Parts: sequence; structure tokens; C-alpha cells
Amino acid sequence: MSIPKQDEILKQLTFELTQGKLGSAGEPFPTVRSLSESFGASPVTIQRVVHRLCDLGLIQRQGRGMKIAPGIHRERRRIGVVVSQMDNPFHSRLLNEFEHVGEKRGIEILSAGCADNSQRSTQIIRMLEENKAEAIVVCANKIDANINAGKLPVICIGGMTFMQKHPVVGVDSIRAGEIAAAHLIHQGCRDFFYVTSENIALDERMLGFTRCLEHHNLKLPEEHILRIDQYKEEPLNETFFEFFKNNISVRPAGVFCFHDLWAMRVLRAAHFLSLNVPNDMAVVGVDNLPICAETFPPLSSIAYPIRKLAESALDILDEIRSGRNVGARRTLLEPQLVIRQSSVIKKG
Repeated sequence: MSIPKQDEILKQLTFELTQGKLGSAGEPFPTVRSLSESFGASPVTIQRVVHRLCDLGLIQRQGRGMKIAPGIHRERRRIGVVVSQMDNPFHSRLLNEFEHVGEKRGIEILSAGCADNSQRSTQIIRMLEENKAEAIVVCANKIDANINAGKLPVICIGGMTFMQKHPVVGVDSIRAGEIAAAHLIHQGCRDFFYVTSENIALDERMLGFTRCLEHHNLKLPEEHILRIDQYKEEPLNETFFEFFKNNISVRPAGVFCFHDLWAMRVLRAAHFLSLNVPNDMAVVGVDNLPICAETFPPLSSIAYPIRKLAESALDILDEIRSGRNVGARRTLLEPQLVIRQSSVIKKG
């Protein structure tokens, strides 16, 4: 969905005002006529933007014109971004994108890892409130109800169906599973496996994967699903090795993994089982981590538009800041398959 012209102009002028690009406090604000010409918008649209800038306290009336309000760029905007684990590759990339997008918009990002821990999430809320954060963006597997009951607006990244009262920006995970299944079927696979977490209440990636298989009169047997306890330390290499040793029969088998790190475990297990990837076992992961291009063979993966996730979350925050009621809006972005050698089966 495209952003309305009025909102684009508001976002741009808000950024320029808070960064001091339009002048200092007390100086004249551009006229409606000049802004209309600059943005190629109607005077009516510009007048609406001017009213919203007044409501936000960024400009003030001065006679028949407007002036820049005092003190608008003394205190930088702050946003809290809370993830499960700071060292999680996906979460670290997401934080980097928030830093990048935030810098462009004049927003300081306060990041924290909650470790899906109740006491830790309470401490984070207190820290963010003390540092005058205006909102919280949450990307976590689980999160304490304290965030749900906090004073600050909350925007969710990902599914988190237990946060139903808040706006959510995510990627269409069902579609991701469908894309992976369609690719593996096209490569000639007729036996399928899935590696996931036993800690996920609703695995939409698996739902899309099985749905696409069933559409082609194929199936994912329950015994072909490897569920990992991601909160428990265990000898994962041995777990993957034994699972595929006991279940691989029909070749080529198509293996889809909830994320790239587990897909890399599958590549390792295949090596020790003397299974050829991709001709015996075609493998697809999710997240498209940079290391996917460096594995042997290079790993096919479903890429999520991480920068767009950050941009969309901050767009919603701007709407909230301007007084709009966004409710529990759910924004879904489209995933994309990046094909590498791990899933391209040689014909003949």
C-alpha cells in the first residue's frame, strides 16, 4: 500500500524541522505557495500538512504566516527496540537497519535484549521510560505482559499473536513456506522434511509449506518434522545426524528449515552421512544471512525485507505521533526466495 502524498510531505517536513534544515527557532516557515510548488502538491494538501505540524508543536502562527517553534531540535527523538537475543543474527541485522533508518529520520535507537525474560522486560520498560523514549518496537519470541501494559505505544515486528492490541509489521510467513515448497517441488523432490522449534505456538512457515504440498497431492509426514527446543542446550549436531540418518529414504528429499542456522546444521549432517546436497537432499533456509553465500554448497534462503520492516514500523510511529489511531493494524511484507546451489538439483 502506497503512502498518501500528504503523509510523505509531513514526514519530510518533520525530519527537516527537527534536524534544523529549515532554519532556527523563530525564523519564518516556508509559505503554503512555495511548499506547494516544491512538492508538486495542491495548496489544500499543504494547508492540511501545516495544520498537523502546528498540532505537533513544530511550527507556530506568526501574523499571517508561520514560524519555526522554539526548542524542537534540542532533544532528539528516542525509540526503544527490544529483541529476544542481541546476538541472534536476524535480530542484530534488524537493529542495524533501525539504526540506519533512525539516523536518516533523526531518531535515536535505544536497543535491548530481553532474553524472553519477565524480570528483564520490566527493567527495559523502566529504562526506556527514564530515557524518554516515545515508543517501543518489539521483536521477540515471547514478551512479558508489562510491555503490553506499559505507558508507551508498542509496535510489533513479526507475528506475536499474543500482542493483538498493537500494530504489527511482519513478513508473510505463510507465503514464505509456500515459496519454499513450490521451489522444492519444481526441483523434483517428492519426500519432504521440516526443521522447526517446539517453542513456537503457531508456525506459519510450516503451515504454508504443508498447504502448498497438499495442493500438489504431496505431504509432510509427522515423523519428518524435527522439532528443536531452542531454549535448551543439547548436542544439536548429533540430533540432526540421527534424525536424517533414520528418516531419509526417498531421494532427492526436500528440506525446509525455520531459519538459516538450522539449515546449516542440515548441511553438516548431510556431509557426515555422505549425502549429496542438493541431489540427495535439497535444502532451503530462512533469513538469507550473509553467511549463506559462504556455506558449502551456498545455501538457498527465503529473504525478508529487513530494512522495509524498520521503515514500516517507524512510518506507523509517525502516524501515532501525528494523532492517528492505527489500532491493531497488521502490515505484511512479501518474502523472496534467493536461489543458490543447495537446492538446485541437477537434472539427468
